[in-house]
Amino acid sequence: MILFFLLVCSGISLKAQSGELSEVPVPAQEFLKMKFPEATDAAWTRLDNDRFRARFRKEESALDQHAIIFSATGEWIETLSPIPVSQLPNDIIPSATDAHRGYDVARAYQVDQGGAVDLFEMKMRKKGYEDLTVRYNANGYKVTQVPARR
Repeated sequence: MILFFLLVCSGISLKAQSGELSEVPVPAQEFLKMKFPEATDAAWTRLDNDRFRARFRKEESALDQHAIIFSATGEWIETLSPIPVSQLPNDIIPSATDAHRGYDVARAYQVDQGGAVDLFEMKMRKKGYEDLTVRYNANGYKVTQVPARR
């Protein structure tokens, strides 16, 4: 009880994620409240020692969640906003499907990192294979690729 009281007074919010508790930095919580006041039910996850993620839906009917990534100190890193696959720039899908034969684009996100470069993240699926997460710029050039978690 005393530990809980001290944590609440110190401004650290705790929320259960996958059976563990995550300490969410106050600047991250304040950023989320200021930029996305509708995100009252955000689920926080500690991605690793250096990053936290807040996930939420902007609308009841939204099929996919927005994700905001923060540093361990609560500094904003990036925001991923779901978009329909049909809204990806024209050069991206041909580049991605050529580079990853047999994979289909399952989900798409616009990535905001506060810069001038437009980035798009796609979750790609191929039956019998591990999902892929790839990032492309608006001109259809691949920026990164990592295996996606299911």
